[in-house]
Amino acid sequence: MSVVIVGGNECMTRQYKDMCESYQYKAKIYPKMSTGLIFVQIGEIYSWA
Repeated sequence: MSVVIVGGNECMTRQYKDMCESYQYKAKIYPKMSTGLIFVQIGEIYSWA
């Protein structure tokens, strides 16, 4: 399973990742908003075509 964390504290990034790995999840953590981020609703299928 994969987990995406948007927001949160920059100092906690490593702890977020370690916690996800302890449950055998892959984690992507974005503590700051980026202009290149695209938000997709849960369950929506998005194609990069």
